[in-house]
Amino acid sequence: GVPALSGGLRHELLGHTSVRENVQGYFLENDNLSVSIDSAGLITSLYDKLSAREIIPAGTSANVVQIYRDLPTAWDAWEIENHYMHNLAEIREVDSIELLHETPSGAGVRISRSFGNSKIVQDVLLLNGSNVVEIESNVDWHETHKLMKLAFAIDVQSDSATSEIQFGNIKRPIHTNTSWDVARFETCAQRWLQVAEPNYGVTIANDSTYGHDVTRKQRAGGGSYTQIRESILRAPIYPDPNTDQGQQSVRTSITVGSNVTESIAEGFRMNLPLRSHSGARPVEPLLTVEDSNVVVEAIKLAEDGSGDVIVRLYEGIGDRTVTNIVANFDFQEVVLVDLLERRTEMQHLLKSDGDAPIQLELRPFKIATLRFVRES
Repeated sequence: GVPALSGGLRHELLGHTSVRENVQGYFLENDNLSVSIDSAGLITSLYDKLSAREIIPAGTSANVVQIYRDLPTAWDAWEIENHYMHNLAEIREVDSIELLHETPSGAGVRISRSFGNSKIVQDVLLLNGSNVVEIESNVDWHETHKLMKLAFAIDVQSDSATSEIQFGNIKRPIHTNTSWDVARFETCAQRWLQVAEPNYGVTIANDSTYGHDVTRKQRAGGGSYTQIRESILRAPIYPDPNTDQGQQSVRTSITVGSNVTESIAEGFRMNLPLRSHSGARPVEPLLTVEDSNVVVEAIKLAEDGSGDVIVRLYEGIGDRTVTNIVANFDFQEVVLVDLLERRTEMQHLLKSDGDAPIQLELRPFKIATLRFVRES
Protein backbone atom coordinates (compact mmCIF):
# COMPACT_ATOMS: atom_id res chain seq x y z
CA GLY A 1 0.00 0.00 0.00
CA VAL A 2 0.91 3.68 0.32
CA PRO A 3 0.79 6.12 3.24
CA ALA A 4 -2.72 7.23 4.13
CA LEU A 5 -4.09 10.38 2.46
CA SER A 6 -1.32 10.38 -0.16
CA GLY A 7 -0.20 8.89 -3.43
CA GLY A 8 2.89 6.86 -4.11
CA LEU A 9 4.36 3.72 -5.55
CA ARG A 10 2.29 0.75 -4.55
CA HIS A 11 4.19 -1.82 -2.52
CA GLU A 12 2.79 -5.32 -2.36
CA LEU A 13 2.62 -7.03 1.01
CA LEU A 14 5.96 -8.65 1.80
CA GLY A 15 6.32 -12.35 2.36
CA HIS A 16 4.97 -15.44 0.65
CA THR A 17 1.77 -17.41 1.12
CA SER A 18 1.56 -21.07 0.16
CA VAL A 19 -1.52 -23.19 -0.49
CA ARG A 20 -1.64 -26.96 -0.84
CA GLU A 21 -4.07 -29.84 -0.65
CA ASN A 22 -3.63 -32.62 1.90
CA VAL A 23 -5.63 -35.57 3.21
CA GLN A 24 -7.56 -33.40 5.67
CA GLY A 25 -8.43 -30.74 3.10
CA TYR A 26 -6.49 -27.59 2.29
CA PHE A 27 -3.68 -25.76 4.05
CA LEU A 28 -2.68 -22.09 3.76
CA GLU A 29 0.45 -20.68 5.39
CA ASN A 30 2.51 -17.50 5.62
CA ASP A 31 5.07 -16.27 8.15
CA ASN A 32 2.38 -15.31 10.67
CA LEU A 33 -0.52 -17.74 10.27
CA SER A 34 -1.44 -21.22 9.21
CA VAL A 35 -5.00 -22.02 8.15
CA SER A 36 -6.65 -25.41 7.72
CA ILE A 37 -9.80 -25.74 5.58
CA ASP A 38 -11.67 -29.04 5.52
CA SER A 39 -13.34 -30.77 2.57
CA ALA A 40 -16.57 -28.89 3.38
CA GLY A 41 -14.82 -25.53 2.90
CA LEU A 42 -14.91 -24.64 6.62
CA ILE A 43 -11.97 -23.13 8.50
CA THR A 44 -11.15 -25.72 11.18
CA SER A 45 -7.84 -24.25 12.33
CA LEU A 46 -6.40 -20.74 12.41
CA TYR A 47 -3.06 -20.84 14.17
CA ASP A 48 -1.27 -17.65 15.19
CA LYS A 49 2.44 -18.48 14.96
CA LEU A 50 3.60 -15.27 16.63
CA SER A 51 1.53 -15.92 19.76
CA ALA A 52 1.60 -19.74 19.52
CA ARG A 53 -2.17 -19.76 19.83
CA GLU A 54 -5.02 -21.58 18.10
CA ILE A 55 -7.98 -19.30 17.28
CA ILE A 56 -10.65 -21.90 16.35
CA PRO A 57 -11.88 -23.99 19.32
CA ALA A 58 -11.55 -27.74 18.98
CA GLY A 59 -14.56 -29.32 17.30
CA THR A 60 -15.82 -26.04 15.83
CA SER A 61 -15.20 -24.04 12.66
CA ALA A 62 -15.37 -20.63 11.06
CA ASN A 63 -16.80 -19.40 7.76
CA VAL A 64 -19.99 -21.41 8.25
CA VAL A 65 -22.85 -20.35 5.95
CA GLN A 66 -26.10 -20.49 7.91
CA ILE A 67 -29.62 -20.06 6.53
CA TYR A 68 -32.54 -19.27 8.85
CA ARG A 69 -36.25 -18.96 8.30
CA ASP A 70 -36.99 -15.24 8.73
CA LEU A 71 -40.65 -14.46 9.41
CA PRO A 72 -41.05 -11.39 11.63
CA THR A 73 -44.41 -11.02 13.36
CA ALA A 74 -44.72 -7.54 11.83
CA TRP A 75 -42.68 -5.13 9.71
CA ASP A 76 -41.29 -7.67 7.30
CA ALA A 77 -38.35 -5.64 5.99
CA TRP A 78 -37.47 -3.86 9.25
CA GLU A 79 -37.48 -6.46 12.01
CA ILE A 80 -35.35 -9.43 12.96
CA GLU A 81 -36.99 -11.36 15.79
CA ASN A 82 -35.14 -13.85 17.92
CA HIS A 83 -37.40 -16.77 17.06
CA TYR A 84 -35.51 -17.00 13.75
CA MET A 85 -32.86 -18.97 15.68
CA HIS A 86 -35.17 -21.98 16.01
CA ASN A 87 -34.99 -22.89 12.32
CA LEU A 88 -31.40 -23.33 11.11
CA ALA A 89 -29.82 -25.00 8.11
CA GLU A 90 -26.02 -25.01 7.81
CA ILE A 91 -24.75 -25.21 4.23
CA ARG A 92 -21.87 -27.66 4.41
CA GLU A 93 -22.15 -29.33 1.00
CA VAL A 94 -19.83 -28.02 -1.69
CA ASP A 95 -20.08 -28.07 -5.46
CA SER A 96 -16.34 -27.60 -5.91
CA ILE A 97 -13.16 -26.35 -4.20
CA GLU A 98 -10.20 -25.10 -6.20
CA LEU A 99 -6.82 -23.72 -5.24
CA LEU A 100 -5.94 -20.07 -5.86
CA HIS A 101 -2.17 -20.23 -6.10
CA GLU A 102 -1.49 -16.65 -7.13
CA THR A 103 -3.45 -13.53 -6.32
CA PRO A 104 -2.19 -9.94 -6.00
CA SER A 105 -2.24 -10.18 -2.21
CA GLY A 106 -1.82 -13.83 -1.22
CA ALA A 107 -3.12 -17.34 -1.88
CA GLY A 108 -6.27 -19.22 -1.02
CA VAL A 109 -9.11 -21.47 -2.08
CA ARG A 110 -12.37 -20.89 -3.98
CA ILE A 111 -15.43 -22.67 -2.57
CA SER A 112 -18.66 -23.01 -4.55
CA ARG A 113 -21.96 -24.04 -2.94
CA SER A 114 -25.61 -24.33 -3.95
CA PHE A 115 -28.65 -24.14 -1.68
CA GLY A 116 -32.32 -23.61 -2.39
CA ASN A 117 -32.52 -21.39 -5.44
CA SER A 118 -29.21 -19.68 -4.69
CA LYS A 119 -25.48 -20.10 -5.12
CA ILE A 120 -22.49 -18.75 -3.22
CA VAL A 121 -18.85 -18.62 -4.31
CA GLN A 122 -16.32 -17.75 -1.61
CA ASP A 123 -12.65 -16.88 -2.01
CA VAL A 124 -10.82 -17.53 1.27
CA LEU A 125 -7.46 -15.75 1.08
CA LEU A 126 -4.50 -15.61 3.45
CA LEU A 127 -2.79 -12.29 2.79
CA ASN A 128 0.97 -12.11 2.29
CA GLY A 129 2.99 -11.20 5.37
CA SER A 130 -0.04 -10.38 7.49
CA ASN A 131 -2.24 -11.70 10.28
CA VAL A 132 -5.40 -11.35 8.15
CA VAL A 133 -7.63 -13.95 6.48
CA GLU A 134 -10.00 -12.38 3.96
CA ILE A 135 -13.26 -13.95 2.73
CA GLU A 136 -15.03 -12.62 -0.34
CA SER A 137 -18.55 -14.03 -0.66
CA ASN A 138 -20.28 -13.63 -4.02
CA VAL A 139 -23.91 -14.69 -3.72
CA ASP A 140 -26.57 -15.19 -6.37
CA TRP A 141 -29.50 -14.82 -3.96
CA HIS A 142 -33.03 -15.97 -4.85
CA GLU A 143 -34.70 -16.84 -1.54
CA THR A 144 -37.89 -15.76 0.23
CA HIS A 145 -38.17 -15.05 3.95
CA LYS A 146 -34.66 -16.31 4.65
CA LEU A 147 -31.78 -14.82 6.63
CA MET A 148 -28.21 -15.67 5.70
CA LYS A 149 -25.47 -15.45 8.31
CA LEU A 150 -21.74 -16.15 8.28
CA ALA A 151 -20.58 -17.73 11.55
CA PHE A 152 -17.16 -17.70 13.21
CA ALA A 153 -16.17 -19.65 16.34
CA ILE A 154 -13.40 -17.70 18.09
CA ASP A 155 -11.42 -19.14 21.03
CA VAL A 156 -11.52 -15.93 23.04
CA GLN A 157 -13.25 -15.85 26.41
CA SER A 158 -14.94 -12.50 26.89
CA ASP A 159 -18.06 -11.03 28.46
CA SER A 160 -18.33 -8.16 25.97
CA ALA A 161 -17.73 -7.24 22.34
CA THR A 162 -16.35 -3.95 21.06
CA SER A 163 -18.23 -2.60 18.04
CA GLU A 164 -17.34 0.37 15.87
CA ILE A 165 -19.77 3.27 15.94
CA GLN A 166 -19.34 6.60 14.22
CA PHE A 167 -16.26 8.39 15.63
CA GLY A 168 -15.51 5.72 18.21
CA ASN A 169 -16.61 2.35 19.54
CA ILE A 170 -18.91 0.86 22.14
CA LYS A 171 -18.65 -2.20 24.38
CA ARG A 172 -21.77 -4.32 24.68
CA PRO A 173 -22.20 -7.33 26.99
CA ILE A 174 -22.59 -10.68 25.24
CA HIS A 175 -23.99 -12.57 28.23
CA THR A 176 -27.74 -12.95 28.86
CA ASN A 177 -27.95 -12.25 32.57
CA THR A 178 -30.88 -9.83 32.31
CA SER A 179 -33.90 -9.33 30.08
CA TRP A 180 -32.29 -6.33 28.39
CA ASP A 181 -29.18 -8.41 27.68
CA VAL A 182 -31.43 -11.00 26.04
CA ALA A 183 -33.04 -8.24 23.95
CA ARG A 184 -29.63 -7.46 22.41
CA PHE A 185 -29.65 -10.66 20.35
CA GLU A 186 -28.77 -8.61 17.24
CA THR A 187 -26.55 -5.54 17.45
CA CYS A 188 -24.99 -3.06 15.05
CA ALA A 189 -21.33 -2.64 14.22
CA GLN A 190 -20.09 -0.47 11.41
CA ARG A 191 -16.79 -1.57 9.87
CA TRP A 192 -15.55 -3.94 12.55
CA LEU A 193 -16.32 -5.91 15.70
CA GLN A 194 -13.69 -7.18 18.14
CA VAL A 195 -13.70 -9.66 21.01
CA ALA A 196 -10.73 -9.72 23.34
CA GLU A 197 -9.10 -11.08 26.43
CA PRO A 198 -6.85 -8.66 28.36
CA ASN A 199 -3.86 -9.18 26.05
CA TYR A 200 -5.31 -10.75 22.92
CA GLY A 201 -8.08 -9.86 20.51
CA VAL A 202 -9.66 -11.05 17.27
CA THR A 203 -11.43 -8.69 14.86
CA ILE A 204 -14.12 -9.44 12.29
CA ALA A 205 -14.26 -6.59 9.77
CA ASN A 206 -16.56 -6.11 6.79
CA ASP A 207 -17.18 -3.80 3.85
CA SER A 208 -20.96 -3.77 3.61
CA THR A 209 -22.92 -5.28 6.51
CA TYR A 210 -23.84 -4.01 9.96
CA GLY A 211 -25.91 -6.64 11.79
CA HIS A 212 -24.12 -9.07 14.10
CA ASP A 213 -24.93 -11.41 16.92
CA VAL A 214 -22.28 -12.37 19.46
CA THR A 215 -22.77 -15.15 22.01
CA ARG A 216 -20.79 -17.19 24.50
CA LYS A 217 -20.57 -20.93 23.99
CA GLN A 218 -19.30 -23.75 26.19
CA ARG A 219 -15.85 -24.88 25.15
CA ALA A 220 -14.83 -28.53 25.11
CA GLY A 221 -12.39 -29.05 27.97
CA GLY A 222 -13.74 -26.15 30.03
CA GLY A 223 -14.25 -22.42 29.77
CA SER A 224 -16.10 -20.65 26.99
CA TYR A 225 -15.50 -19.34 23.50
CA THR A 226 -17.18 -16.60 21.48
CA GLN A 227 -19.36 -17.08 18.43
CA ILE A 228 -19.65 -14.11 16.05
CA ARG A 229 -22.16 -14.19 13.24
CA GLU A 230 -22.58 -11.57 10.53
CA SER A 231 -26.02 -11.01 9.04
CA ILE A 232 -25.27 -11.04 5.30
CA LEU A 233 -28.59 -11.12 3.39
CA ARG A 234 -32.34 -11.16 4.00
CA ALA A 235 -35.34 -11.84 1.76
CA PRO A 236 -38.44 -9.93 2.90
CA ILE A 237 -41.28 -9.54 0.42
CA TYR A 238 -42.85 -6.32 1.75
CA PRO A 239 -42.64 -3.54 0.75
CA ASP A 240 -40.09 -4.61 -1.90
CA PRO A 241 -40.34 -8.26 -2.99
CA ASN A 242 -36.95 -7.93 -4.71
CA THR A 243 -35.00 -6.95 -1.58
CA ASP A 244 -31.41 -8.30 -1.81
CA GLN A 245 -32.32 -10.47 -4.80
CA GLY A 246 -29.68 -11.22 -7.42
CA GLN A 247 -25.92 -10.78 -7.33
CA GLN A 248 -24.46 -9.63 -4.00
CA SER A 249 -20.87 -9.37 -2.84
CA VAL A 250 -19.67 -9.13 0.77
CA ARG A 251 -16.06 -9.02 1.98
CA THR A 252 -15.16 -10.13 5.50
CA SER A 253 -11.78 -10.37 7.22
CA ILE A 254 -10.47 -12.08 10.35
CA THR A 255 -7.56 -10.27 12.04
CA VAL A 256 -5.88 -12.24 14.84
CA GLY A 257 -3.90 -10.77 17.72
CA SER A 258 -5.54 -7.37 17.16
CA ASN A 259 -6.12 -4.40 19.43
CA VAL A 260 -8.67 -1.63 18.84
CA THR A 261 -6.20 0.53 16.89
CA GLU A 262 -5.50 -2.35 14.51
CA SER A 263 -9.24 -3.01 14.23
CA ILE A 264 -9.78 0.59 13.11
CA ALA A 265 -7.02 0.25 10.51
CA GLU A 266 -8.48 -2.99 9.17
CA GLY A 267 -11.92 -1.40 8.91
CA PHE A 268 -10.46 1.38 6.78
CA ARG A 269 -8.52 -1.11 4.64
CA MET A 270 -11.64 -3.12 3.91
CA ASN A 271 -13.78 -0.11 3.05
CA LEU A 272 -11.29 2.22 1.33
CA PRO A 273 -9.21 0.02 -0.99
CA LEU A 274 -6.29 1.42 -2.94
CA ARG A 275 -7.12 3.19 -6.21
CA SER A 276 -4.54 3.05 -9.00
CA HIS A 277 -3.60 6.09 -11.11
CA SER A 278 -0.64 6.87 -13.33
CA GLY A 279 1.63 9.68 -12.15
CA ALA A 280 5.12 11.10 -12.48
CA ARG A 281 6.21 11.04 -8.85
CA PRO A 282 5.13 10.07 -5.33
CA VAL A 283 2.97 12.51 -3.39
CA GLU A 284 3.59 13.37 0.25
CA PRO A 285 0.72 12.74 2.68
CA LEU A 286 -1.48 15.79 3.07
CA LEU A 287 -1.43 15.30 6.82
CA THR A 288 0.65 13.24 9.23
CA VAL A 289 -0.63 12.44 12.73
CA GLU A 290 1.86 11.20 15.31
CA ASP A 291 -0.51 9.18 17.52
CA SER A 292 -1.99 6.03 15.97
CA ASN A 293 -5.02 6.34 18.27
CA VAL A 294 -6.02 9.57 16.50
CA VAL A 295 -8.04 8.81 13.36
CA VAL A 296 -8.31 11.27 10.48
CA GLU A 297 -11.86 10.80 9.21
CA ALA A 298 -12.04 13.49 6.51
CA ILE A 299 -10.00 16.11 4.68
CA LYS A 300 -11.89 18.54 2.47
CA LEU A 301 -12.08 22.13 1.25
CA ALA A 302 -14.21 24.49 3.31
CA GLU A 303 -17.84 24.74 2.22
CA ASP A 304 -17.69 28.56 2.02
CA GLY A 305 -15.34 28.46 -0.99
CA SER A 306 -12.53 30.25 0.84
CA GLY A 307 -9.94 27.63 -0.07
CA ASP A 308 -9.35 26.79 3.60
CA VAL A 309 -8.76 23.11 4.36
CA ILE A 310 -11.02 21.31 6.85
CA VAL A 311 -9.71 18.28 8.76
CA ARG A 312 -11.98 16.22 10.98
CA LEU A 313 -10.38 13.72 13.31
CA TYR A 314 -11.18 11.91 16.51
CA GLU A 315 -9.60 9.96 19.35
CA GLY A 316 -10.45 6.34 18.54
CA ILE A 317 -9.84 4.08 21.56
CA GLY A 318 -11.26 6.04 24.50
CA ASP A 319 -8.03 7.44 25.95
CA ARG A 320 -6.77 10.96 26.62
CA THR A 321 -3.97 11.88 24.27
CA VAL A 322 -1.79 14.73 23.09
CA THR A 323 -0.70 14.36 19.48
CA ASN A 324 1.39 16.27 16.97
CA ILE A 325 0.03 17.03 13.50
CA VAL A 326 2.12 18.00 10.46
CA ALA A 327 0.43 19.45 7.36
CA ASN A 328 2.30 19.24 4.06
CA PHE A 329 0.65 22.30 2.50
CA ASP A 330 0.91 26.04 3.08
CA PHE A 331 -1.40 27.72 5.57
CA GLN A 332 -1.48 30.81 7.77
CA GLU A 333 -3.11 29.50 10.94
CA VAL A 334 -5.13 26.65 12.39
CA VAL A 335 -8.26 27.08 14.49
CA LEU A 336 -10.71 24.67 16.06
CA VAL A 337 -14.18 25.22 14.58
CA ASP A 338 -17.57 23.61 15.07
CA LEU A 339 -19.02 20.77 12.95
CA LEU A 340 -20.43 23.32 10.49
CA GLU A 341 -16.91 24.77 10.01
CA ARG A 342 -17.84 28.03 11.76
CA ARG A 343 -15.64 30.06 14.04
CA THR A 344 -17.24 30.40 17.43
CA GLU A 345 -16.61 32.25 20.66
CA MET A 346 -15.05 29.01 21.93
CA GLN A 347 -12.62 28.78 19.02
CA HIS A 348 -9.06 28.01 19.95
CA LEU A 349 -6.08 29.14 17.90
CA LEU A 350 -3.73 26.18 17.55
CA LYS A 351 -1.01 27.61 15.34
CA SER A 352 -0.26 30.88 13.59
CA ASP A 353 3.36 30.75 12.43
CA GLY A 354 6.54 28.70 12.32
CA ASP A 355 7.15 25.16 11.10
CA ALA A 356 6.65 23.36 14.41
CA PRO A 357 4.06 20.55 14.50
CA ILE A 358 0.54 21.44 15.58
CA GLN A 359 -0.12 20.08 19.06
CA LEU A 360 -3.66 18.94 19.82
CA GLU A 361 -5.04 17.58 23.07
CA LEU A 362 -7.99 15.21 22.83
CA ARG A 363 -10.25 13.75 25.48
CA PRO A 364 -11.57 10.17 25.05
CA PHE A 365 -13.53 9.89 21.77
CA LYS A 366 -13.25 13.64 21.26
CA ILE A 367 -14.16 14.83 17.74
CA ALA A 368 -12.17 17.83 16.55
CA THR A 369 -12.66 19.87 13.39
CA LEU A 370 -9.61 21.88 12.37
CA ARG A 371 -9.69 24.74 9.90
CA PHE A 372 -6.39 25.39 8.14
CA VAL A 373 -6.66 29.03 7.04
CA ARG A 374 -4.83 29.46 3.73
CA GLU A 375 -5.03 33.28 3.53
CA SER A 376 -5.55 35.64 6.44
